[in-house]
Amino acid sequence: MKHTASTTVKFSKALWKVHQLKVKYLNDNELFKDLSNIYSDIELLFNMYNKSKLTDKEKAILIEVKKEKVADKVRQSYKKKLNKARRLLDNAISSEERKKVGYLKYRARLSLNNQPAPQRERDTT
Repeated sequence: MKHTASTTVKFSKALWKVHQLKVKYLNDNELFKDLSNIYSDIELLFNMYNKSKLTDKEKAILIEVKKEKVADKVRQSYKKKLNKARRLLDNAISSEERKKVGYLKYRARLSLNNQPAPQRERDTT
């Protein structure tokens, strides 16, 4: 739980309501015991809250939430960069021209692979 003023007020209200019920049902032993158990549980949670200690489950959830937020930020930044690159590419060269350039690169690579290796001239002196 986050240590905020609103959470402190909620704890205070819960403790006050249980206290009022305990006073109201002071003569009824069984109900008084149940209310005392609830009061002790709330008081234990309130003490943990005041010490700002999280339970193991809350820590695990907090870690997973942080990981998901980081992953989401990375995904968003990647999408932004990808969209920017696509826009720049679309403005610079049309899709038809990109196909032509790709084909020309492919043909140039084929012609380079088919040529024999250049022979060195040897100096005979």
